[in-house]
Amino acid sequence: GIHVLDNAVPEHVLKLLWSAFGPRQAPFWRDHGYPPRDFFSYLFRLDAMPTNAVEQLIHFLRPLVEDCFPAVKDSHSAEWWVHSRSLDKWYGHSLHYDLNEHALDTGLGCLHPAVSCVLYISEPADGIFGPTVVLNQYLESSQRADSAFLTYPKPGRVLMFDGRLLHGVVPGKHAPPQRNEDDQRLTLMIGWWTSPVDAMPSPSKQRTRPRARGHCGAALLGPNMKVPVGDQRSSWAWPEHLPLFEGSLKSPLHFENLRRSPTVPISPAWQDVDCSQGRPCEEDELVARQHSFGRMFLVDDAQINADIQARLLEGETQ
Repeated sequence: GIHVLDNAVPEHVLKLLWSAFGPRQAPFWRDHGYPPRDFFSYLFRLDAMPTNAVEQLIHFLRPLVEDCFPAVKDSHSAEWWVHSRSLDKWYGHSLHYDLNEHALDTGLGCLHPAVSCVLYISEPADGIFGPTVVLNQYLESSQRADSAFLTYPKPGRVLMFDGRLLHGVVPGKHAPPQRNEDDQRLTLMIGWWTSPVDAMPSPSKQRTRPRARGHCGAALLGPNMKVPVGDQRSSWAWPEHLPLFEGSLKSPLHFENLRRSPTVPISPAWQDVDCSQGRPCEEDELVARQHSFGRMFLVDDAQINADIQARLLEGETQ
């Protein structure tokens, strides 16, 4: 299932998130050396008290997500991460599955969150960046998706979908040179976990360590990390810039202006491509397109699944 709701987050909360993540030199991006070479995220236990605005927002959104996906009532943790795309990164985000990245890289299997969410914090109005695309395609199946759904960014809009589904961001278009450099596509992602997921240690500063997997030049990063607390916070600037928002909020289910927004259906989801003059693409041409647009172009249907299985096999042999 896929659900899209508008006006799900109050304006003052969006402003707080923008102040923490919007500036290009915000402490969150500097602390993490964004964009790092490898994926990183934080894990929040749902039975814990929030220590920052994102964890507070997770508690706030939970009734809304449960209303659309009752299985989330059994979730024990929420994984969160943020993406910022500047104007020169208009070419989207590769098609992928949300997975327990630590379990995958240690050979423990391919585990998905029960539900994945995208909160759109900002988006230039004229479509420089593309929409999120969710395909009815599963890692556990060899069947090619026959349909897909597009969701266009809008501040305060929340996209929710089955965490097993293939998804990504469609490439946009080149921005004109006069555009404001502060324009960006800013999103907060939340994965709701009912299957086992272990919290990894808080990120550690490793300024003298050679660059390696998960090393961003300033810190050793990875998936499902604990948020720095107590004495650990002294090494990190970003938590102070993401304070708890003030006052109590009523459930978003009771917001008067909460609205369901339709997705844009696409069928077929995949299209065989002729590169030029009516001839099929050669493999090297597809590889060149993949370099620019990630997994929006595939050599064959099994490519995405094969990449994941290769990572899992590598983890099993380590």
